[in-house]
Amino acid sequence: MDTATNQEKQYSFIEQSYRSIFVNYLTSSTTHGLRCIAEAYSTSNRILWICSFMFALGWMLFFIITSGMQYLSYPTQIDMEIRNEYNMIFPAVTICSAHPLRNDKTNASLLAYAKRIGINVTKVDLETLVEPLVVDIFNRNQRNELIDLGFQLSDILINCSYNGINCSSYFTHSLSPQFGNCYTFNWNGKMKNLFTIRNVSSLNIGFEGLSMQFYIPRESYYPVSYFDEGLIVSIHENNEFPLVVKNGFRLQPGLSHTILFSKTERNLLSKPYTNCTSSVEDDLRDIYETAFGKDSMGKVTYSEITITYSNYYVIVYNQKAKILIVDLFSSIGGQTGIWLGLSILGVIEFGEVLFKMIVKCIVFVKRQATTKSNPTTNNNLVY
Repeated sequence: MDTATNQEKQYSFIEQSYRSIFVNYLTSSTTHGLRCIAEAYSTSNRILWICSFMFALGWMLFFIITSGMQYLSYPTQIDMEIRNEYNMIFPAVTICSAHPLRNDKTNASLLAYAKRIGINVTKVDLETLVEPLVVDIFNRNQRNELIDLGFQLSDILINCSYNGINCSSYFTHSLSPQFGNCYTFNWNGKMKNLFTIRNVSSLNIGFEGLSMQFYIPRESYYPVSYFDEGLIVSIHENNEFPLVVKNGFRLQPGLSHTILFSKTERNLLSKPYTNCTSSVEDDLRDIYETAFGKDSMGKVTYSEITITYSNYYVIVYNQKAKILIVDLFSSIGGQTGIWLGLSILGVIEFGEVLFKMIVKCIVFVKRQATTKSNPTTNNNLVY
């Protein structure tokens, strides 16, 4: 008996009208303005409070939507940090010949290519076949043939010294689509314990470091007009792919070059803030695993390069999210509080009203169906 009474009391709102449920919500709600609407002493007073409530509601929604759009634009900010790093690792240095094609090797490959595709070499300028030849080699995946077209390390490197230690054997080969054979000097080998900045010198500006002498074989260049003379040099992290086209710079032959490097780190956010990713796709992984497989003449045909550090400190740029999810919720809470005095409990109150009306609607539909099937049933539900 008590259970039935409690259940009847629990769902007593079912017997109430929609208007009664809504008015009860207005009079008991903690949201500012609703009680004034329900208890207005005149029609004009009720209209005043309704207009005031809608005005505040509109501005609240405007600022909430603006805050959401700002968050979804994923703005960022950059923080700069400077730290001393006396045990800084000496960077990797990638060297490429600015002219990637040897005359003798390229001529032989062009003649073989012209014969294979049925072109009469006496009626065509072989220079026009250079680009189709390289594309054909890539399409046939003939990596060794492409390597053979360019200059080998022994063709250009005369001497290499790192802090007085011979380093001619500490180069790894890679292929660049634009510059052909490239050679990377990297500390990450047998001598890695020697390859820190502290090992180079204790002076602020040292004259030691990596020193290399190169021969520039201009007499062996294949005669095309769209390649330069000299060397392409790129300085990068030890575990970084040598993007010589983007980050490299050309050194003119016949001069002695001194390059002072400093280290800068950029820590970028991943998606959705940027397009950066910490993973490498399988197709790119295959390319780079292959790429890093071990494996007037006169005086102006020589070039000397000295690479050393300029300072001990590292400049670090950290990209951070400007608006966090916590900031978004704080902004929403501030807007709802200042305009309507609305809190999460006020939202729950409104959800309770919706729940009551939905339950009442379901019960009403069921009773209507029962009434149609059994006309003698008395339906006393107030709509």
